[in-house]
Amino acid sequence: MRGRSKRRYLVFKLSGSHLNEREVRKLIVASVLKYYGLKGYGDSLPRLAYFDRERVAGVIACLKEGVDVIRSSLALISKYKGKEVRLETLKITGTLRKAIRIVRSLTPTGS
Repeated sequence: MRGRSKRRYLVFKLSGSHLNEREVRKLIVASVLKYYGLKGYGDSLPRLAYFDRERVAGVIACLKEGVDVIRSSLALISKYKGKEVRLETLKITGTLRKAIRIVRSLTPTGS
C-alpha cells in the first residue's frame, strides 16, 4: 500500500518584468512542459501555492521527487510574452507555513 506523496515547497523571487498571479501560473506550467514534457509535469505536479504581489515572490508546491525538475525549469526561464523575466529559487521547505513565512520576511519592492 502506497502512502501519501510527500510535497516540497519552493520559495521563489521574480525579477525583471512584473507578472500577475495568473501569468506566473502559466509560466511555471509552460516551462515544465517545454523542458520535461508531460512525464516531467506528472512526476512533479507543480502548483502555485502562494503569491505575494508586493514582494514579487511566491511558493510553488510540488512532489518531493520533482524538486529538481521544477528548479531547473525555473532556472531556464528568460522571457515570457516578450518580457524579460527570471524566477530564482531562494529556498526549499517541507511545510507551506514555513515557506510563506520566508516570503513575508522578504523586503517589498516598490512599484
